[in-house]
Amino acid sequence: MHTLHFFKQLVTNADSIGAVAPSSSVLARAMVEHARVREAKFVLEFGPGTGAFTGKIIEALPEDSGFFAMEVNSKFVDIVRNRYPSTNIVHDSATEASRYLQAQGRKSCDSIVSGLPFAAFNDELQDAILDEVGRILEPGGIFVTFTYIQAPLTKRGRNIRRKLFERFSSVTTSPIIWRNFPPAFLYCAQM
Repeated sequence: MHTLHFFKQLVTNADSIGAVAPSSSVLARAMVEHARVREAKFVLEFGPGTGAFTGKIIEALPEDSGFFAMEVNSKFVDIVRNRYPSTNIVHDSATEASRYLQAQGRKSCDSIVSGLPFAAFNDELQDAILDEVGRILEPGGIFVTFTYIQAPLTKRGRNIRRKLFERFSSVTTSPIIWRNFPPAFLYCAQM
């Protein structure tokens, strides 16, 4: 059912959705593991879509840790709120994350899990989101995002890679996760 909702949103909102199907549980587990959610004090999720990563974050989150997710697509917000009713899902852009952190009495977080389709975004939006990440991620904090294996062949895909390496003290890539459609890999960036 989530795949059907996802596909409908892809057709009507192709400019903000960079995938043809929800992420696999294999990709979701890899994201959560690389983002060190089990050790985090406060986790942000950008672009939960239908909640593939959200559920894995909730499972791994330590009991005394904080968490909220940010999603711009109102249909996806409704889906994630229905799937995880006790989770705080904010209907807004990741560029506004610091405002929502402050509303929770925080200035920063130590882990960000991003399901955003950076390779589909123009330079200005890529920069605005990465600027916000730079403002809110604690020193030593980790930002994990994924991209599909074909993305580095595109100009926007190359741009996001270059920007990550320019902005973070350490960036690594994961092996290709073949059990996802399309296959993907992670960028793990540390402040």
